Amino acid sequence: MPTAIPTLARLSFWVPPERMAEFEVAYREKLVPILKAHGLAESSERGRATPADVFSRLFEFNTPSEVEEKQKTLRDDPAWTAALRGLGTDFGTTGPDVLIRHHLMIYSSLAGPGTVVSASPGKVTPAGRGRGHWRNFDVTDGLAGAAVRSILQDQEGA
Repeated sequence: MPTAIPTLARLSFWVPPERMAEFEVAYREKLVPILKAHGLAESSERGRATPADVFSRLFEFNTPSEVEEKQKTLRDDPAWTAALRGLGTDFGTTGPDVLIRHHLMIYSSLAGPGTVVSASPGKVTPAGRGRGHWRNFDVTDGLAGAAVRSILQDQEGA
């Protein structure tokens, strides 16, 4: 029986670039134990490069809906919220109620029946029979940021 291809999700934090090494230590000490308690372990996969102010790690999930469930579970965990609040204070956000800016979002997943879509910048990959092509865009293509929630093509192809 073939091994199922996992859905990858990227956990990202926005941190001043000059404090990235310091944040990595804080991440390991304060967040990794909470992530492990929720059954999350970093994937051995290495993702594409991020902007200098983004610290990120990939995690494997069985399905995209599992990512959403884990987002909610973490959001509802007081230890997670307290750790994010502390990191927000330590790394330059204002006030004790502001969490460090972060996202847990799908990075790659199956695209159609058994077809995997790679998340490499500028790469065009077939996305399944009758589905056209998938192309990844990033800030080097003119996007304002690395996170895009939706794209729409108009009637004229733009």
